[in-house]
This record gives sequence, structure tokens and C-alpha cells, in this order.
Amino acid sequence: MNYDLTLNQIKNIKSFSPLYQQFITRKPLSAKQYEVILALAICFINADAENVKRLGYRIIVEYCNQSNNYAPLYEIAINKGLYPVSRFIEKHLIRDEEKNFFTEWNDAFTQQFVKNNICLSEQQDSLTKFFENKKDKTISIIAPTSYGKSELIIKAVQEYEGRKICILTSTKALLIQTKKRIQNECKGLFKKIVVHPEMYDSNEPSCLAVLTQERLLRIFKKDPSLAFDCIIIDEAHEC
Repeated sequence: MNYDLTLNQIKNIKSFSPLYQQFITRKPLSAKQYEVILALAICFINADAENVKRLGYRIIVEYCNQSNNYAPLYEIAINKGLYPVSRFIEKHLIRDEEKNFFTEWNDAFTQQFVKNNICLSEQQDSLTKFFENKKDKTISIIAPTSYGKSELIIKAVQEYEGRKICILTSTKALLIQTKKRIQNECKGLFKKIVVHPEMYDSNEPSCLAVLTQERLLRIFKKDPSLAFDCIIIDEAHEC
């Protein structure tokens, strides 16, 4: 069930502001007050507005940190597809005597979202599957920072080993960052990573290039017949 709430509406609830202020500053609350704040957090998490959802999630995280009881965050993480969070809690913050059939079942269920020893969220897993199904087509992926876009680039580099691939970055800083990550995770797949036009050799059968737009244009002037098997445009924006 979703709730059509806004932050302005929440601010107008006279009883909420002092309770939240007391809670967030970690002043003592009664058991009843904690019940109220948790109930409100559940309502906020199920709201339509993203900023209200974030408020609800923040309250849950703060409550768990204050009480050292991570069961509410575990339940939220499982239900919202935040499997990296739920697995971390299950592995490190729930005592063995507190585990039961449901925690074991959830652990088995979320195992399918572990790829290369990294647990993906439900949305990250959907993004990866979408990329795999559409990788031979022209696609555009828009996602927040730390959402898994860099992992898709690494996956493309691995799949196009021995062919010609270009990763186009918006800035020199992003170019350097991307190059370092590829060097760390894709050692030996390509003879070298071309980051300057002078490094490009038209006689080489394969090519991994990480370039800015200006550098790519200079390579095309050098070799007008160049055709890449895969081009990835990594256009990051700072908000």
C-alpha cells in the first residue's frame, strides 16, 4: 500500500517534528515513542515521493544503529530488493541463535544475486540482465552513482577480448579512472590500453581504447577506415 505523502505534509504534523528531533538527536525515547517512529517510517517508505521514502529509510537505519537491533532494516532490505544490505546483516549482525527458517531461506534466495563474489540489488541485477540482452543494440543506461554501470563496462571489455572496443569518456579524469579499473580487473585481455592517438596502431587486429571525444576524433583522422566492434559512451554528470 502506497501513501501519497509529501515532506510539507509531514512537517505540518505537529506531533512529528518534536518527536523526530528528539529521535535524531538521540535523546531518550519511551518504548511507545519508538513504536510510533517506526510505524511512521514504514508509512514513509511506502510513500510515492522519493524524498519521503528516503526519510523513512533514514529513520529505520538510525533506529537500528541506536538500538543495535537490525531486524527492521533486514525486513525492509529483503522486501525492497536491497539484497547487499540484507545479506550483510544476516552474515554479520544477526546472532546464530536469532536465525530461523526465514533467514536461511532468504539467504538461499539472495544467493542468486551474487555475481563474482559481489551481491547485487534487485535493480542492479535487472540492469545487468537488460544489458546482456541488449548488448548487440544501441542502448542508453541512466542510473545513479554506484549503481553498477562500471561493472557493465568491465563486462563488455571481457566479452570483446581480441576485438576492437572503444570507451568514450566525458573528461580526462574519468578516462584515468576508467583505465585504472580496467587494468585492475582485465589484466592480460588486451596488449595495451590506448589513451592517446599516438598509441593507436592500425596494424593491430584488436584494440581497447579509452578516450575523450577529442582524442577519438584525432584517431579517426589518422585512420578514417577504423570501425569499432563496440563503443561505450560513459557520460557521467555531477549533480
